[in-house]
Amino acid sequence: MHAPPAGKQFAVEVPDQQGVVTEVGAGLRGYRVAGTQMPTNGD
Repeated sequence: MHAPPAGKQFAVEVPDQQGVVTEVGAGLRGYRVAGTQMPTNGD
C-alpha cells in the first residue's frame, strides 16, 4: 500500500480547534474551529 501523494496526514487538536496537516509540503488539509469548517489551502 502506497501513501497518498501528500504523504501521511497528521491530526492536531486543542480545545475547540482541530487541524489536519500533510507530510509532503506541510499543507493544511482541514481546519475546524468550534465545529465550523474553515477554508484551507486546498479549498
